[in-house]
Amino acid sequence: MNGQEQLGANQHLYASACFAGKEAIGILKVKNQRIEVAASASMTGMAAFMNSSHTILHMVEEATPVLTRTQSDQSTLDERQGNCCPILSLLLQGWEYLKCTNSQMADQKYHNNLCGSSTVVHLKLFRDCCQEAAIAVTKHCPSHADKGHTKGPPFDLCTCCIWKM
Repeated sequence: MNGQEQLGANQHLYASACFAGKEAIGILKVKNQRIEVAASASMTGMAAFMNSSHTILHMVEEATPVLTRTQSDQSTLDERQGNCCPILSLLLQGWEYLKCTNSQMADQKYHNNLCGSSTVVHLKLFRDCCQEAAIAVTKHCPSHADKGHTKGPPFDLCTCCIWKM
């Protein structure tokens, strides 16, 4: 594969990764959908989502050394430690990682550096992690699939955790 073909393949993989990440973020922006995901997901599923989201952020930071390392807001972490629903804590932490990743990926310098210097294998791994995170969210949010149908939130979560969302 010559340099131009590799750049084209990298840009295609990067676009797929961005689409998947934005899909997950779009779902999680809606409070009722966050509640729906947290209420129907398993601890293992949300741990996988949080780990995928953290891996994505780590890959973004490693690919562009000029970017500053993202530190989560301590007050946000303190609030999450008070949650009595560990699934919700994992969901919110993973969402935070995705938001940090998305803001860094919006930087054109990052896009140029990643697409120009990464291997196709690295970008396939990056895309796969983004898709895993999106799938972990979308499979637990049926109301997202039924865009025309809005239903009330499932209140399997305790009231104190719902208010913290």
